[in-house]
Amino acid sequence: MRQQQHMQTQYQMKQQPTKSHCSHKSDPTKSKIHPPASSAPVCSDPASMKAPAASSSSKVPTNVKELPDEEIADLVLAGKIKDHILEKLLDCDRAVAVRRLAFDAKLSTLNRGGALAHLPSGPSLDYSRVHGANCEIVVGYVPLPVGMVGPLTLNGETVYIPMATTEGCLVASTNRGCKAITAGSGAISTITRDGITRAPCVRMKSAQEAAHLKIWCEQEDKFALMKEAFESTTNYGK
Repeated sequence: MRQQQHMQTQYQMKQQPTKSHCSHKSDPTKSKIHPPASSAPVCSDPASMKAPAASSSSKVPTNVKELPDEEIADLVLAGKIKDHILEKLLDCDRAVAVRRLAFDAKLSTLNRGGALAHLPSGPSLDYSRVHGANCEIVVGYVPLPVGMVGPLTLNGETVYIPMATTEGCLVASTNRGCKAITAGSGAISTITRDGITRAPCVRMKSAQEAAHLKIWCEQEDKFALMKEAFESTTNYGK
């Protein structure tokens, strides 16, 4: 153990840069490490997005909406306002604009200022529908090309299908399939089940142990035992 530690110490010393006689100073922002976020929303949990209660050490101004975006961004950077509750204090569109200012300031300390400049955030996306449903701490959106597929004869009706993709030839090949289906009198679809499946996960130390567990679970009484154990911890993982 001592020999290993000694070797690691020697290796670390070798990796340290040698001192240079150059007069220029290194940029400290290149090695700046940001600390973990003080808090974060929990998977669109409305309770995690409520406006914070005022405290003696950190009070949110009552006139937040009247402040310029730059001043609100400064409050975010100072920890006075949590970035994930901006939508509770402002309208959703303005919350995105303020958040972009705050993150641009953070990225600037890493020599990456302006990294969000080419990320769209304009009014073409209704952020009020996104908040609390699709995404948290929103700073913009990524536009995708949308191609049209069809006509497709489905259940005796003609339908056209918009497909958002960046995969070349996907729309073209799908369209050829639609042409073949429509030329063959169309397709009939039937929904047998509509829902979301959830299943527990067991992590084993090795693939061999996982294989043994699989064999063990294939026994009816053993499967019932594991099923009872998992269902005792959640109402959804059944």
